[in-house]
Amino acid sequence: MSDHPFPSFKLALIPFILFTGSTVYAQDNTAKLDDIYVTAEQQVKQSLGVSKLDSQDIERKTPVNDISELVRTMPGVNLTGNTASGQHGNKRQIDIRGMGPENTLILIDGRPVTSRNSARMSWRGERDTIGDSNWVPAAEIQSIEVIRGPAAARYGSGAAGGVVNIVTKKVSNEFHGSINAFMNLPADKEEGDTHRIGFDLSGPVIKDVLGFRIYGNLNSTDADSPFINQRSNDKGSKSLAAGQEGLINKDIGGRLAWRLSPAQTLTLDTTYSRQGNRYNGDGPNNVQTDYTQSLYGKETRRVYRQSFALTHEGIWYWGDSKLVAQYDKTTNSHCSEALSGGPEDLCQDLGSKDITYKDSTLTTKRLTGEIHFPFTLGVSHVLTMGAEYQHDKLDDPDGLRRIPLPGAVYPAPANHTPPLSS
Repeated sequence: MSDHPFPSFKLALIPFILFTGSTVYAQDNTAKLDDIYVTAEQQVKQSLGVSKLDSQDIERKTPVNDISELVRTMPGVNLTGNTASGQHGNKRQIDIRGMGPENTLILIDGRPVTSRNSARMSWRGERDTIGDSNWVPAAEIQSIEVIRGPAAARYGSGAAGGVVNIVTKKVSNEFHGSINAFMNLPADKEEGDTHRIGFDLSGPVIKDVLGFRIYGNLNSTDADSPFINQRSNDKGSKSLAAGQEGLINKDIGGRLAWRLSPAQTLTLDTTYSRQGNRYNGDGPNNVQTDYTQSLYGKETRRVYRQSFALTHEGIWYWGDSKLVAQYDKTTNSHCSEALSGGPEDLCQDLGSKDITYKDSTLTTKRLTGEIHFPFTLGVSHVLTMGAEYQHDKLDDPDGLRRIPLPGAVYPAPANHTPPLSS
């Protein structure tokens, strides 16, 4: 990135100042302009293929739910949109360079996060998920880096569009604690309110040797009114276009950082998160039944994520190194859904008063290592070498069944006419 600052005054004033100075010089040869100093206010945060948001940017525009609201403002970044094509319209994910969320890799402190893969891929090529941009509370983020295009090639095929790296706050060598609260009350009463509270505590166990950080977060967003998109001729319809679903997020995380020597650090990260939705009619082709209409405000999908990571970083006389061992487990507990022509993904009524949940469990084991060799060959260079081992296991018995659910009630297709008898 460039270190050249922006000027602290309006650039448009420079021609005026220079013009004034030349006039004074013409009238009196002894006159002299004072020295003009241009001071830095902020670094340039946009460069070719890379963009960055720091903690001050996040504080100035705090996201209501997750950082996708901020990342979408960067060049080349958008969110998957609301459509009438039968896809899940109000679950929007980060999409870089128009290559879709499947080609956008989310990192937390440089470690890949792929919990969204626990959601079954529909035949339209979309997952019923909000993605992986909401596992870290906004108050715990130090910066967000977005890498677009060829610059992200080193992260593999899952980053063909780009990479979003969420950098969390570091362990402090002094005791610091905070409590944060956030509230969003839309002017339109049909939009859902948001309430959030969290805490953060960081400090040394052994000064300059061992430190810790722990945080917690509780976020609750109400669902939009089911009639937010209703038109006058939609009354009584079961195919209303849904608004935004509500969210219930619970997060707790901790970090332990051990300085083995002035040149080596060992860090242990562990997090547990729960994300639940408040259903608001989202579904394929906006189709609803008497049963799905009764689910408004209930959780039809709950995602539980556990993550453990051990990171060793070293600075040596020949360069530096990084070694990461990571284990993630995601349990996607969702309502029993129709497959293929049910229509697909529609929650099914199995005759029970409560929602029947089916679990999809994804476990990921990852071991990565990289080393960096600086050298000079005419100019300064850095050679990076690395290797990665990854093992994924998905257990999704409900997504592999071939027959309809027993007792399931399917809606009649629109404009359906019974076949003629022979």
